[in-house]
Amino acid sequence: MPKAPLYTVSNPAKEPRFAEIGIRKEPIDAGLSKELAISAETAADLAGQGFKVTGPDGKAVSGRKAKAD
Repeated sequence: MPKAPLYTVSNPAKEPRFAEIGIRKEPIDAGLSKELAISAETAADLAGQGFKVTGPDGKAVSGRKAKAD
């Protein structure tokens, strides 16, 4: 199974938040970032949640809003 690329996920908010990655919640402190091995779809979801996401190529990832059922 190929490894997922590393995306840098930053929390621009003034309080700590949890990045929801599937069923997992990854804590990201205010003003800090983490490198996470996630898919491009998950990266777009996190950007839609308000996180600043940078791809492995150094470019910002644009977000998408969650679809309502």
